Amino acid sequence: MFDHVTEQAKGEGLDYRFDQVVVANSFTAHRLIHLAAQHGQQDAAKERLLSDHFEHGKDIGSAGYLTALGHGLGLNTEEVAGLFTTDKYADDVRFDFEEARALGISGVPFFVINRKFGLSGAQPAETFTAALTQAWQETNPLVLVSAADGNGGEACGPDGCAV
Repeated sequence: MFDHVTEQAKGEGLDYRFDQVVVANSFTAHRLIHLAAQHGQQDAAKERLLSDHFEHGKDIGSAGYLTALGHGLGLNTEEVAGLFTTDKYADDVRFDFEEARALGISGVPFFVINRKFGLSGAQPAETFTAALTQAWQETNPLVLVSAADGNGGEACGPDGCAV
């Protein structure tokens, strides 16, 4: 499994090093992601956490690491410190975990599109493209305009049709 994921990551320009991964409790890291989301930094926080965990062997459960990450993202120092002295965002993270269990998700990575399509594990870009295309087509079906819609059956000109 690690070889497959490493190869998939390499194809995307990532250098996963499972031999250096530090096994850590990620609960507070998830809380940091929720804090970052409040400041428009959710994606940056997730990208950095994943890169530091899988490529650089960082301990994503460490208060020192998470504090430095929050500072690097420009988050308020007091808010980041509060992650270690309060339970702020803990209920949000528990809800995320419960929702994942309810959807039948038991591992990561796992991607859910429109709460209908699920992709488990490292997948090629083509698989994501196919899933996103199918989800888009189901959510936004093509509606054809016909003569019954007021076009009178005439062909549209270079400036389009009156609908």
